[in-house]
Parts: sequence; structure tokens; C-alpha cells
Amino acid sequence: MIIDEWDAILREMGSDDYISTSYVDLLRRLFKGLWSDTVFAGAYLTGILPIKRYNTESALNNFCEYTMIRPGKMSEALGFTHDEVEMLCKKHGMDLMEMERWYDGYRIGKASRMFNPYSVIKAIYNEEYGSYWTTTGAYDSVITYIQMNFDGLKDDIIRMLSGESVYVNTTEFLNDMHNVRSKNDVLTVLIHLGYLSYNKDTYECYIPNKEVADEMNNAIRATSWTPLANTIQNSKFLLDATIAGNENAVAQAIDIAHDENTSILA
Repeated sequence: MIIDEWDAILREMGSDDYISTSYVDLLRRLFKGLWSDTVFAGAYLTGILPIKRYNTESALNNFCEYTMIRPGKMSEALGFTHDEVEMLCKKHGMDLMEMERWYDGYRIGKASRMFNPYSVIKAIYNEEYGSYWTTTGAYDSVITYIQMNFDGLKDDIIRMLSGESVYVNTTEFLNDMHNVRSKNDVLTVLIHLGYLSYNKDTYECYIPNKEVADEMNNAIRATSWTPLANTIQNSKFLLDATIAGNENAVAQAIDIAHDENTSILA
């Protein structure tokens, strides 16, 4: 049996305890029943979230599970490798450095340079680099999680937008997008959704590339964090003006930053 987007019901209707519990019970009866091994030669489930956990136990612990955080031997199958993208660029006359800037940067298990395959294909097809991020219902969830602003979340997002990595404990999350209880849960969800990449050696997450950074900025602009979004935009303007040697624009940007971030009592 093959089930695509097995977690769609939990993502869309997970706030309804009866529906989510009934669905998980159905999966249990299908794949952990007395006759499951006789009826099914195998089952292949795909989705965004790992299998839902209750406390520390998976609802379907007889599956081999491969995720963005624990991909196991499937790490290079969860995206395009650098070698594959280099070959595609040569074949279709695309700029490898632009591909790297827009879509590279994912670290998935042992694979340290993975690309977003969907966006790479779209860029080649359209012969144009840019964001091909697929905005789904999960995007609304991202905005909701950012709005929660758990202790330290805003500071961590600012750091990641500036190119830093931040520590995250991914073991607390119960794989339930409607049961997000902490900053660590928010960051873990964002890893599974592809907004962040995860380094399993350092237990840190980061924004992998320009495509995701732009989408994260869009998500922030859709929240009450408008001052933060404006500050990020102004900082980019200041950087571009500095690189271009535009003295007047640099002076103007510094004046704006001073006015917006300095107390009148200082």
C-alpha cells in the first residue's frame, strides 16, 4: 500500500481530537493488526511530519522512518546532491553559483550540500532563478508559530537571518503541528517544513539559502513583527549601499537606524 501525504489529515484537522485520534487508530488497525503482515507485503507512507508520537512512543513503531532530522541511509534521496545539480547546470546552460545561492545549503544527515529539487527543476524549466517555494496550508502554520514568540524565538530568527546557526532540541516535539509548546518545537517544525536546515553533529539549525530567507521574511511580514521586518530590509539596503560606495545612501540608512532604534531619553 502507498499513502501519499499520510499526515494531511493531522495537519489540516489535527485540532479536532476525535478526527486525529480516529485516524491514528485506523492506521494502527491497518498496519499493526493481527493480520497486517498477511494482508500487506509492504506499506510506503510519505508526508511532511514524522509519525505522531504519544509521550515518547511512536503510534506506528513497526515502520522504518526517514525524516529531515534522522534521514538514515536515505539522506541523498531527500534532495538533489551538488554533483547532480552541477551536471544539470552543464546540461541546461544554467549558472551553478546562482543555483547554489538560491537553493543549496540543506544538510540532511551525512549529506552536507543538498538542494531543493523542486525549485532546481522549476528554475531550469523557466530559465530563471527565483523563489519557487510552494505556499501551502503549512505556511499559515508557520506564521502562527512565529506569532507565538516563545521565549527567545525572535532573537533566534534574527540571528539566523543574519547568517548564524542556533541550538535546537528536536527530541521534545511530538510530531503534532497542533501541539507546539516551546521554541524548540517551533524550530523543529520549521526544519520538517524545509524553512530551516539541521546539523545533527552540532544540534543547530540555520536558514540554508536565499529562497528560504526570502520566504522567512515574507512570513515575518505577515505577523506582528513588522518593525523587525523593516529593520531587516533596511539592513539589506545599508549593505548594498556600502558595497556600491553610495555615501549618501549609507548616511541616510544610518540616520534611519539611529532614529528607529535609539530611545529619545538616551
